[in-house]
Amino acid sequence: MADPISIIGLVSSVIDIATAVNNYISSYRAAPMVANILREEVSAVDSLLAMLRKTLQSQAGADYKTTCVLFCALNGCNQQLQIIQKKLIVRGPGKLGQIVHRLKWPFSEKETRDAADTLHQFTQLFHFAITMEGL
Repeated sequence: MADPISIIGLVSSVIDIATAVNNYISSYRAAPMVANILREEVSAVDSLLAMLRKTLQSQAGADYKTTCVLFCALNGCNQQLQIIQKKLIVRGPGKLGQIVHRLKWPFSEKETRDAADTLHQFTQLFHFAITMEGL
């Protein structure tokens, strides 16, 4: 079982990655319409975790009994967002390489939908963990 401080730190880390991923997705000029679904799921995770962090910080001394569910969900979500972030990060030599990279959406439609579905599942897990914890 993880302590509340570790969970708050992990929440903050996941929020940072979600914000970065959201910014990357928004910057792609040729992103297909399905990319908006992914951006919306990333935004939902970001918003939910920001609320969760605020709640956890206000109850920092509380004794959490089911933090394992929350901690595991946070770790999984963090890994998924890092996978997305790696594909979105601008790679290429020089300014021209960066511009060319941003002109092509790096995911297939299936990959985009799968990533969005996975993030949606994590959002549901967070809701479940929050309900179980009574936050």
